[in-house]
Amino acid sequence: NPHLYVPILTSDIPEDYWESFHNLCDALRKGESTFACSSEDAYKWVQRNAMKRWLEKEDFRTNIENDEDIKKYLSKEEIDECFNYEWFLRNVDMIFERFGV
Repeated sequence: NPHLYVPILTSDIPEDYWESFHNLCDALRKGESTFACSSEDAYKWVQRNAMKRWLEKEDFRTNIENDEDIKKYLSKEEIDECFNYEWFLRNVDMIFERFGV
C-alpha cells in the first residue's frame, strides 16, 4: 500500500473511511479529473478532514464534500465517485468463477 497513515487513527476510523480517504487522495493526486494539484495539497486536505473525524468525531464524507479546497477541484459527483466501491468490486464474479465458487 503506497499510503502512509498513523496507526492510532485506524482504531477509531472505520475501514471504509480509510478506503475512501485513499481513493480521494489518489483521484486528486493522479489528476483523474480535469484539474492539476500537487500530491502534497491533496494529502493535506484529506488528512485535515480525517483528523476532524478522529479528533472531533465529525463525519468524514460530509467534511470532504464541504471542504472548499477540495470543491475547487472536484464536483459533488466526482467526490461521490471517490466513495463508490463498485470499481473495486468489478472483477469479483470473474475471481469467484476462476475458483469455481
